[in-house]
Amino acid sequence: VLWAKITGKEGVRPEFKFPEGQEPKAVDWEGAKAQIDAAKAAGVKHFVFVSSMGGTQPDNFLNTMGNGNILLWKRKAEEYVIESGMTYTIIHPGGDVCQSYMPLPTPNRAPLSWQRSDESSQ
Repeated sequence: VLWAKITGKEGVRPEFKFPEGQEPKAVDWEGAKAQIDAAKAAGVKHFVFVSSMGGTQPDNFLNTMGNGNILLWKRKAEEYVIESGMTYTIIHPGGDVCQSYMPLPTPNRAPLSWQRSDESSQ
């Protein structure tokens, strides 16, 4: 709906293109692999990898954006972490819906983490 209001075109999806060298394969697989290798070489004891929900869903919409297979490359990096021999944590954040999440205050008032607003009073 928003895209139709912006462009005046109904039923048309925006096209996504990745700048050269910044395709999901380069960022989400090759870049992540380089970080994992560097961490292992440095003797990191516990590797925390922030990935994305949907990595095991080949038909997920995010894989169609710019033909980048974003989630498939992220999943490949997750598998590399798992096989690395390091102790690891993989975080799968989902979509951030601004209306239902609120930033937790920090001393300088910059958001540090997010908490669901309907859980903040619990």
